[in-house]
Amino acid sequence: CVCTDGCPSMTGFENGFISLFKKKYNLPNLITFHCIIHQENLAARAVNPELEAVMKTVINIVNFIRARELNHRRFKSLLQELGSEHNDVILHTSVRWLSRGKVLERLFSLRNEIILFLDQNNKVYPELQNDGWWCLLAFLCDITEKLNNLNRNLQGENNIVSNMANKVFAFEEKLSIYHTEIQNKQLHNFPTVIKCTEDGINISEENCTIISNFLTALINEFQKRFQDLRKIKKCLLLIENPWHLETTTITELASVLSCNHAELFDEFIDFKNDTNLEVVFKEKRENREYVEFWNIVPQKYK
Repeated sequence: CVCTDGCPSMTGFENGFISLFKKKYNLPNLITFHCIIHQENLAARAVNPELEAVMKTVINIVNFIRARELNHRRFKSLLQELGSEHNDVILHTSVRWLSRGKVLERLFSLRNEIILFLDQNNKVYPELQNDGWWCLLAFLCDITEKLNNLNRNLQGENNIVSNMANKVFAFEEKLSIYHTEIQNKQLHNFPTVIKCTEDGINISEENCTIISNFLTALINEFQKRFQDLRKIKKCLLLIENPWHLETTTITELASVLSCNHAELFDEFIDFKNDTNLEVVFKEKRENREYVEFWNIVPQKYK
C-alpha cells in the first residue's frame, strides 16, 4: 500500500508518483489511498453557516482580549480578582486544528468572566445575550473535542492502517448515534450542552435542526472521504490478522487485488495453516510489531 495526500504530483495518471512507482517496480496491483489523518482533518471542516458564525464571534472576542496589551492585562487582572480557575483565554490558530477545541473550551469555561469584562469595556456582542448562541457554542465544544480525540488516536508510532481505519469507521457509527440522540433531545454524549441546560438554557427546536443538519453533513463528509479506505477494508484485515479472515472473502480480495483467485486461495489456505507463522505473529502482535512480522514472512506468501 502507498498513502498519499491526494495532490496531482502524487496521483497524476501519467507522471504522478504512484504511476511512475508502479511502472518502475512492476506493481500494477499496488493499493493506494489518501492519508487518513489528512482526510479526517478535511472531513471535520464540514460547513455549517450558523456554527461558523458562532466560531467567528468566538475568534473576535478572543482577539479583542488578546490582541491589545492593555485589554489583555485588564482581563488577566479581572480573572485573578475573581479567583477564576483559568488565568487567560487561548488564541485561535487556524493552521492547527486542535487549537480550535482548546479555544472553545476555555471561552465557555470563562463565559461569566468574559461577559463581565466586555460589559466593563463597553464592548457589545448581542449574541452573548442569546441563549441559543451559547447552546451552539456548547455543542461546538463537544463535537470538536470528539474530533480532536479521533485525530490524536490516529497519530503515534506503530499505528497500522487497519487500526486507523477501524477508528474512523467506529467514529462514523458514533456520529450516527449522536445524530439520533440530538433528534430525540438526548444529550448523554454532549457534556457541555448538559452544562447549558443546568444553567437554565434549553436546546430549542431551531438549534436541534442546526445541530442535526451539521451532523448529517459531517456523516456524509466522512463517508465520501473514506470511500477508498472502505473498499480495501478486507485487505487491511489481511494485514492486521490474517487468521481472523474467512476463506469466503478470498473472492472479494482477489477482485480488490486484481490477482488470480485460484492462486490466492491456495496461498491463503497454506498461510492460515502455517502454525509456526501463527505463533510468531502472536508474539509480534503483542508488541505491535506488524512490520517486523511481515518482513520475516516467506516470499512464497507475498
